[in-house]
Amino acid sequence: MLVCPFGVLAMKKNPKSLESETVFVLHSDYCTGCGLCVRVCPEPFAIHLKEKTEFVFPKKSAVALAREKNREARLRSAELQRGEACLRSAELRQGEGGGK
Repeated sequence: MLVCPFGVLAMKKNPKSLESETVFVLHSDYCTGCGLCVRVCPEPFAIHLKEKTEFVFPKKSAVALAREKNREARLRSAELQRGEACLRSAELRQGEGGGK
C-alpha cells in the first residue's frame, strides 16, 4: 500500500523475488518531506528524508490526482445511496400512514 498523497513513491516487481514488490521513488521533486512514508515503512531505516533548504508545495502527480478523484466519486456515490435510502424510507412511511 502506497501512502504518499503526492505520488512520490511507486511499486515495481522485484526481479530477485517472484512474490514481492519494491518501492521506488518516482517523482522526488514532488516530496514535501512530511515523513509519512518513513512512519509506515515496515523496514526500519529503509527511507531517509534529506533536509530541504527551501520548502515548495509540489504539484500532485497524475496518480495522486486520479486516486483523489476516485475517492471523491466513491464518496458522492455513497452519499447518493444514503439519500435514495432516505427517500425510500420516507415513501414507505407515507404509504403506511396513508393506508389507515
